[in-house]
Amino acid sequence: MIDSDNKMLEPLTKIEKVNPSPFLFSKIEQRIKEEAINYISNKWLVAASISLIILFAGNSFLLNKEIGSKTKNEINLIEAFQLNTNNQLYNE
Repeated sequence: MIDSDNKMLEPLTKIEKVNPSPFLFSKIEQRIKEEAINYISNKWLVAASISLIILFAGNSFLLNKEIGSKTKNEINLIEAFQLNTNNQLYNE
């Protein structure tokens, strides 16, 4: 058992220290700085989300208000042509 363990661990004795490129550390620092520049803070994300929610809520409120109300011209036209405005198909 010990002999088989030694055979498995033998390649580890041939490991040598690796000499990194002299510019490796500066490359890593540059990448970290680039990521920090492209980062959007959570405060801005929350502010943008709240702004969009308010915008959509206001837009839907105004659209519903506009659709629900009829102008005087529409009412006059309906009365002039005696159109049925309640969508009731049969008079009971």
